[in-house]
Amino acid sequence: MFGLRDLVASTAIVLVAGVWVTSVLVRRRRFAISMRAALADPDMATRIAAIQILDRLDAERFVATLLWRSRVEMDPTVREALTRVIGAEDHALLSVGADFRERQRAARRHIRAQQHRPT
Repeated sequence: MFGLRDLVASTAIVLVAGVWVTSVLVRRRRFAISMRAALADPDMATRIAAIQILDRLDAERFVATLLWRSRVEMDPTVREALTRVIGAEDHALLSVGADFRERQRAARRHIRAQQHRPT
């Protein structure tokens, strides 16, 4: 039978696991908010730094934001950095009026190919 000690121990384990999961989710959410803010920043260097961080860490999770940025970006240096991350296909798809899902698939294919290339 379970005693009071077992009940306290299992409650403590559940609480610790809950706090850990919550902290992980909060950190991921804050990272996503800060990356989206950096991609919308007026400073070109901040946008390039955010693109480089996403390229190294988790570009696939931010495909929608990167595609939005590629559509509104005017600076050629930032556009070049975006092209390295999401691929040149996106510009061709934009010119023929491809829908967002087609653009997203093309960008994801490019990101995955970049992740699996030999370094």
